[in-house]
This record gives sequence, structure tokens and C-alpha cells, in this order.
Amino acid sequence: MMRRSVLDRAPAGARINVTPMIDVVMCLIVFYLMVGQLALNRAAGVRIPQTAAGGLAAPTSGDPIVIAVLPDGALMLDGEPIAADRLTGELTGRTARRPDARIEIRADRNASYGLVRPALTAARNASIAEVDLVTERGG
Repeated sequence: MMRRSVLDRAPAGARINVTPMIDVVMCLIVFYLMVGQLALNRAAGVRIPQTAAGGLAAPTSGDPIVIAVLPDGALMLDGEPIAADRLTGELTGRTARRPDARIEIRADRNASYGLVRPALTAARNASIAEVDLVTERGG
């Protein structure tokens, strides 16, 4: 006769199934990531322009470095106000720490190109090869 170990005698209900808990946590993480991006736009007071053209951005890892251009031309870097003459230095420092970081420019729909140009110039002067101009899908 074969002896059973003590672990085999545990009732079936005594095992904890953590799969539902992991599912809930993953849903919460996705929710907070999405809400965080929306809150970033609203906190800056930026109303993103709508367009029917263009494609969807490819998903990437990590948070982007966001430059917001307000309707009056004021600049914000990751939600903090910044002067245009300091933007190049800040971008250079941040991309040195995170070379794979994406740069997103979120300009208000009422901002003219002349107000967006300092952000683009700062990105070019910081030797950033790719910059995403963010728009919303609309009609």
C-alpha cells in the first residue's frame, strides 16, 4: 500500500485561485493608464485637433515625453510650464536618460503653426529624430 503525503489531504476549496484577482488588477492598470493620458490633456487645457487622416500610433513601451502647446503659445513639458528657451536643454537631458523615449507634441486646435514651431525647433535642436504630433480621430 502506498502512503499519501499530507498535502494531498487538503480539501479542494482550500486552494486559492489568483487568476481573477490578476485579471482585475490588469484591468485597473489599463484603466489608470488611459485616464492618465486624458487627464494630462485636460490638466494642460489642451483641446487636441480632430482629423480623419493619418494612422493610429504603434503601441510602444514606456510613457512618452509630452510637450503641450496651449492656445496662447505657452509650453508645458510633462504637465509643467516651461520657457521656450529652456525646452531644448530639458529635452536633451530627458532623452539622454531615456534614449528610447517617444516625444509627443499635443498642440491646442486653436494654436497656429507659429505657436507650435518653437516646440518642433527645440526637438530638432535636441537631436530628436522622431516627434509625434497628436490628433484625435474625428469626422
